[in-house]
Order: sequence, then structure tokens, then C-alpha cells
Amino acid sequence: MAAKAKHMLHCLFLVASLLLTIVVNGNATTVVKNLDLKRYMGRWYEIARFPSFFEKSDAVDTRATYTLNYNGTVHVLNENWVGGKRNFIEGIAYKADPKSNEAKFKVKFHVPPSVGDYWVLYIDQNYQHAVVGGPTKIFLWVSIYF
Repeated sequence: MAAKAKHMLHCLFLVASLLLTIVVNGNATTVVKNLDLKRYMGRWYEIARFPSFFEKSDAVDTRATYTLNYNGTVHVLNENWVGGKRNFIEGIAYKADPKSNEAKFKVKFHVPPSVGDYWVLYIDQNYQHAVVGGPTKIFLWVSIYF
């Protein structure tokens, strides 16, 4: 099996497991604790997501690049391509509660100005597969790290 197909199957299994956990636990959302932020930095490629109003349905090659800033915040660069044209948005992520060990972040985008939740719901031990969402459970992304 090709490596990419194997990653996709693994991630689809993760999404199914996560959704089942959400349904079984009701309103409880499990969030990663003690995320190693330095290991999380880099480029993540989206392989699945729930549809959202701020992402075009025909976007391809969607990716997010995270870079740790000197002050502990994270520079966020989200990119995708629609009709061969690159679209991107930049922002800053920071811990929602600096005293918490949970991987709950806020992301502030500059244009258009907005702030959203970014919760790491799952990360494998090798930091190669991640599931990200938020408290509303209407946003969900599955990403792989290359």
C-alpha cells in the first residue's frame, strides 16, 4: 500500500474513532494534554475536514505551517489553491489559558480580523497525525505531517 494511502486510512480511522468518542461521551471533548509545541511546529497537510464557511469546497493542497515565535506564540500560515491560484491567511496562535496543560489555543487572524478556537484533539506519539477541532464540534480537521 502506498504511504499516502496508508496515512489516509490511518487518519480516517482516527476521525471515526474521535466521532464515536464524541457521540458516546456526549458533550465531553478530549483535548491533548502536554503537547510538545516544538515538535508540533512545521507544515501539516489537510487530508480531511468538516465543511466550513471560511474554506472553499473546491480548495486543494490545503496546508498549515506553524512557526514558534520568540515570545511563545505561534505564527500560522494557512494556504490552499483554488483554480490554480494560491489563497492564504496569516495569524498568531496563543494558549487560551497559559496555566493549563491542555492543547487549547486561540488563533487571531489579521485579515479579516477574527479569533477562533484551535484545539488539538489527537496527536499520535510520532507527531505525524493530528485531529484538530474546537468546543463547538462543527469544525474538524485531520492533518498529516511531512
